[in-house]
Amino acid sequence: MNKKIDTDAAMNVVVALGAIIGVAREPAGVPNPRPAIFTFAAVGDEPPFREASRNEGLDNICLFFKPGREVDGPTRIDIWEERNGELTEWRNCSPWMFSPAGPCVLVADGGDVGFSYDGESIVMVWGIPQTDMAVRKEAGWKHLLEATRRVPDDVPRRRLR
Repeated sequence: MNKKIDTDAAMNVVVALGAIIGVAREPAGVPNPRPAIFTFAAVGDEPPFREASRNEGLDNICLFFKPGREVDGPTRIDIWEERNGELTEWRNCSPWMFSPAGPCVLVADGGDVGFSYDGESIVMVWGIPQTDMAVRKEAGWKHLLEATRRVPDDVPRRRLR
């Protein structure tokens, strides 16, 4: 489809997501030894992330945006992660709050596993409580948008290629 994304607005959300899931220290998770990258794409565009993740040795957290609506946040978040030689696609992940004060993790569709970020790699978090799942997801999305509004203009943004 090749729709134009406002890269500055999308990068603000990417930076905010990395920050809010990067603070989750409890519960302890299992870090992946592979490095991870954050990317974004337009809804309807499906870049070959599965192949790229396998071929480039990088796990991928991708935020999908409606072009022109980037400030509303992503419509979905997908993760491609390889552990022990097996590549898993975690589709339709949502920010999810353990409590109103945090921490925040990404929760996979189905809610049985979550993910944080240790600054280099994806950290798998098991034992996501199933109580109040919708409320905790709604709080996570709200937290992401609030964090996006607080991203300063001078935060470094690294772009690949």
